[in-house]
Amino acid sequence: GIPTTERLIPKRKPFTSKQISVTFRLKRLFVPTLIVVAAAIMGVILWNFLFRDRGAFSPRTKRSIAVLPFEDLSPLKDQGYFCEGLADELINRLTNVENLRVPARTSAFSFKEKNLDVQEIGKKLNVETILEGSIRKSDKKIRITVQLINVVDGYPIWSEQFDKDLTDIFLIQDEISLAIAEKLKINLLGGLKEKFVKHHTEDVEAYNFYLKGRFYWSKRTEEDVKKGIDNFQQAIEKD
Repeated sequence: GIPTTERLIPKRKPFTSKQISVTFRLKRLFVPTLIVVAAAIMGVILWNFLFRDRGAFSPRTKRSIAVLPFEDLSPLKDQGYFCEGLADELINRLTNVENLRVPARTSAFSFKEKNLDVQEIGKKLNVETILEGSIRKSDKKIRITVQLINVVDGYPIWSEQFDKDLTDIFLIQDEISLAIAEKLKINLLGGLKEKFVKHHTEDVEAYNFYLKGRFYWSKRTEEDVKKGIDNFQQAIEKD
């Protein structure tokens, strides 16, 4: 005559006030704890994404780089035209790359011979990276040193030294350009690579006259413009 429910499921003892209080407190702590844990996980994910490797860039994001005029370390200090010309050539090449923002020559060259920190220059130009370097010419040899610097911390991402004959100047430009593209994670797909390393002349002497022409022409004085025109004409004749 005993009901089935009473036979199978014994009656529970009533909760004490202490048990009820503990259970209620645990339930109240559950939601805040869950929020804190979720926030911590999101923080770790964001930290890894933003700061795990400042030297490595995602190919999907738009990069930015400023190319500063190279420093002339030659004994005779007669390579100013070449220092500006090499930087100008790199600017022209990088400007043609999609998803890469490059400040114009006038903006980048305005910091020439100014005693400013690289990080300060980067902030003024609003770029992530800066390329700077030096040139040392001796007889028929040339040494070019380049550094790609991260503006955030001021540390080099990449640095290399090129020792070549003057006749290899086009090869040096190609090597530097391709190295920059690699470090910035730029994909040179299709015909972009050929365009990126395109040479408008194969005559080194004609190219030197051309660089001198641009160097004098950019000074904008009457005397310098005449020198620029003279060098341009010699470049055309040699080419």
